[in-house]
Amino acid sequence: MQVVPSFPDPDSAQYEARLLAQHITQQTPVQQRLHPYTLSKAQQQQLNHLAQRRAQGEPIAYLLGWQPFYNLKLRVSPATLIPRGDTEFVVDILLEHLRPYSAPHILDLGTGSGAIALALANQRPDATIIASDNSPEALTIAQANAQHHHLHNVHFIASHWLDGFANQQSDLIVSNPPYIAADDAHLADLQHEPQSALVAADNGLSELTHLIFHAARVLKPKGHLFLEHGYNQTTAIRQLAQQSQHWHYRQTHIDYGNQPRLTHLQRIT
Repeated sequence: MQVVPSFPDPDSAQYEARLLAQHITQQTPVQQRLHPYTLSKAQQQQLNHLAQRRAQGEPIAYLLGWQPFYNLKLRVSPATLIPRGDTEFVVDILLEHLRPYSAPHILDLGTGSGAIALALANQRPDATIIASDNSPEALTIAQANAQHHHLHNVHFIASHWLDGFANQQSDLIVSNPPYIAADDAHLADLQHEPQSALVAADNGLSELTHLIFHAARVLKPKGHLFLEHGYNQTTAIRQLAQQSQHWHYRQTHIDYGNQPRLTHLQRIT
């Protein structure tokens, strides 16, 4: 995930204020401009309360309860990370990779709100997607998002990484695991999001290491592993893949912000 500032610029602040007003009045920002609406006293108090929370750095997505992602409106809460544009890039890469496949079997490990799994399910109705998370609260939200969008080709299970999966099950695994070091200064901008989904031991590499050393078991022969990671972790991932002796290193994709974002490994046999 790419860290973005918690506080908006003046133009964004005005737009966010209109979104908060829409949350209260059900009038879109366009409707608010065309048909000025006088808030009741209770609505004004509610808006002031939300604005105060936003001024204290709480993300707008948590105040609204949803976040747009890849043409989907996804429910979010402090139990899940907020889906971001750099993860939309991941979906773009996966969809391109999956073009030659008919009815692929895909695992999304650490699904959170379900963003990657649901975007893939929406774009590839022929795919079977299993999304896992170790957080019951996150799984509840992901399942609600799937039901809201009538996406029946994605299924959810509670699992710590690969514990709940059979051998040689899938064509492709994707994961956006925790990969931020505990002493990373960027965490100050992410204090409202679940730290367990952000922070990993060993300078941010512990969960990536676990997946690199164990994910091959679950993939079909010559299956593919895509790992989202930090901009400065590519070399470490390549070294870990070599140490594990499970993988051919295929490519590290550069995201739309010109940062290394997604590494593609292929099972050797």
